[in-house]
Amino acid sequence: MIAFVAEGILSKGDLPVVGLGFVTHMMGTAGLFVALFVCQGFNHTPVRKEAVNSTLRTIRTAILILCAWALACSFFQSPRFLAANVLFWSFWAVNLYVIWWVVPSLLGDLSSRDRVKLLLFIQGTVVCLCVLMHPRNGYQQGRLVGMFVNASHSGRMMALATISLFAVWLTSREKRRWVSVMLPVALLLLLMTRTRASIGASLIGCTAVFLTSQLASHSWRQTSVRHKTGVLVAVVFLAAVGAYQTIDSDEAATFLRVSGGIQKVLAGRAMNWSQGYGDFGEYGLAGQGFMSRFGDTENPTKMMGIEIPRYDWRTADDPMNMWMSIAKQSGFVAMILLAVIVICLYKLQAGIVHLPSRCIMLGFLTAGLVFGSFDGNWLLSFGHPVDRLCMVTFAMLASVSPPGRRSVVSVRPHARLSVSTAA
Repeated sequence: MIAFVAEGILSKGDLPVVGLGFVTHMMGTAGLFVALFVCQGFNHTPVRKEAVNSTLRTIRTAILILCAWALACSFFQSPRFLAANVLFWSFWAVNLYVIWWVVPSLLGDLSSRDRVKLLLFIQGTVVCLCVLMHPRNGYQQGRLVGMFVNASHSGRMMALATISLFAVWLTSREKRRWVSVMLPVALLLLLMTRTRASIGASLIGCTAVFLTSQLASHSWRQTSVRHKTGVLVAVVFLAAVGAYQTIDSDEAATFLRVSGGIQKVLAGRAMNWSQGYGDFGEYGLAGQGFMSRFGDTENPTKMMGIEIPRYDWRTADDPMNMWMSIAKQSGFVAMILLAVIVICLYKLQAGIVHLPSRCIMLGFLTAGLVFGSFDGNWLLSFGHPVDRLCMVTFAMLASVSPPGRRSVVSVRPHARLSVSTAA
């Protein structure tokens, strides 16, 4: 499990001796698929049937239909890259199957608390590596890179770490000292990345976590003094940072990389969305295929005799919106299925009993929608570390077996001893 998530993270990493190119990434992923299937074959604690509720079944059904539709559409797209599209589809489909079928099976009856510990271990490791790798990688255009090849990946990962650490700190009774230490570190690293979408996503995600925790478990009046103090300190800190950055409008623009004005940023995104909408209108039914977003189709590379376009960010035609991206790749039907999956994920988190798990899942979902609206390629992408971590988190937290039935002995006055069964 850890290796599967770590490989997805390291594929975009920049660590010494660990250089995962595209081919190495694909081969490593294929090897991990085999290893996970073998582990599943030897697993003796499968998820009980009652743990797979109707909403989770709907997600799995939507994923199966989406995979079948994407494969069928591949035969109506560019014949030159048919083999590449089918090859990429096979990795993409198996990746989704592993996440939504194999991962829940391997976790079996692992408790929600242990699953959250596993998630925090993975994210805590990423935060520590970003700190340790900062002296080596330094800054790119004044932005923290950390352990990744660019600041955007670091920003997204730090946003998820901030949300999950904040959720555990706010909702878990067993406060761990290292969570209180790691949360401000993750928040500081997030600000150092100066990534607009990630900062906004973490703010919205933490707000959703806070409101959910207060509405679901206890009111603000019932919250402990330590909780209130911590929340107020965090709010004051964020307000101070925001005030400092907005004392001078030029400083704020420089910090958020909008020196040309916010209108320029919005105009750039609007242009991406408009172009994506035009592509969607032209190839709305079947899409243009997975290879359409790589950019350089004139000088393809070969892997096992199959032509694969090279990725070039300067010529990549990415709509920068997850709805437009999937519609461009696999058509209008795929976009509808993505909407169904998002709605089902929202329903799943509402039914989770374990409050930290519910808050983390809602925070990730909210942040992911922000990522997907401004950066695109979220939730169903294959290679991005944030996508894989989000999907694994959703599958981990949404497939917890309900508690077993236990016998409760009750004694009534002037009556025989009776045994009742409670869920």
